[in-house]
Amino acid sequence: MARPYFTLAVREDGRWFPEFGAYDREDVVSEMDDYHYHGTKRKDMKVLKLADARTKTMEAAIAALNGKPCA
Repeated sequence: MARPYFTLAVREDGRWFPEFGAYDREDVVSEMDDYHYHGTKRKDMKVLKLADARTKTMEAAIAALNGKPCA
């Protein structure tokens, strides 16, 4: 079974984008704190827990946040 992978998603201009990822959630939360320190609002950030680190998995999660189906 694959290890869970965590991704920091940040909303810019109404759309979500992946900004940082790691297998350790604490690393992602630390990165989120850094973004917040530099002016990004907490409501514009989410930590996503993914089943694995594959690009398709992350793209599907971001597409879901943006309300679009993933091809």
